[in-house]
Amino acid sequence: MEPIAHTLRRLENFWKDIRADADERVHATLRVGANIVGFRHFPMGWSWTEYPLAANEKPRPYEETASKVRLFQTPRSTSRSQLGIEASLRGNLFRKSVAEATLKKLIRLRKVQTYLITPSASIVALSDGEKTSNFDLDVNSSSITLFGGETYDCLLNAPDLVDAVASMHPWATKAKVNWLLIEAYLRSLFEAGGLPAGQQQYLEKLAEWMATWPTETHPARSDLWKRIAALRSEYSNANNPGEASYPASSKSNASKRSDPV
Repeated sequence: MEPIAHTLRRLENFWKDIRADADERVHATLRVGANIVGFRHFPMGWSWTEYPLAANEKPRPYEETASKVRLFQTPRSTSRSQLGIEASLRGNLFRKSVAEATLKKLIRLRKVQTYLITPSASIVALSDGEKTSNFDLDVNSSSITLFGGETYDCLLNAPDLVDAVASMHPWATKAKVNWLLIEAYLRSLFEAGGLPAGQQQYLEKLAEWMATWPTETHPARSDLWKRIAALRSEYSNANNPGEASYPASSKSNASKRSDPV
């Protein structure tokens, strides 16, 4: 079992790469911005495949490596049930909704400087006088639609964004329990087998996996229940019911749950 300090160090090394890239490029598309926010919110859940690349857009140099964070020292199933696929889709929608809501909040509160690209290709800063009390973002097209209906391609100040989201979600902890690895393992269970029939199902899997861990690194059972409940909410997409789209065969396969590990 890897000590949590080691896992945190690896996460912070990835964050340093993101920071260095932000400082070098200064401007970021909404896709890049949403990925940064999503990774900071869900370091063990963000897959970096949430948003497709735009035409002629290349992934940032850290994306491939950062996408493997969720695999840190956790066993993965070689097969996934239909229920696991559906849970993954719902979780994906949930995390994207959180990332985009955070991005909108940071822009609205002026925590991140936003730039509009005018029809003449000039880049102008979104000022306090703009109608930004209510606006919509389209991450895939990196555009913003202001209250008056005007739509512009837009860019974000990347260093501003990195600073703002890091202060909102600090990773440092004094806990001895490596909740990051536990979360990564729980996510692998949800994404392979779907929502558990009851909390006990995945608690037993966790107990088997943690059997060789030092006793002082074992979390309290009540805390494990809370973590599983939080992930159940995420993978059921409780905030966005009915938005996921699944294959037509999902209902017929619902009773054929395969063992997640």
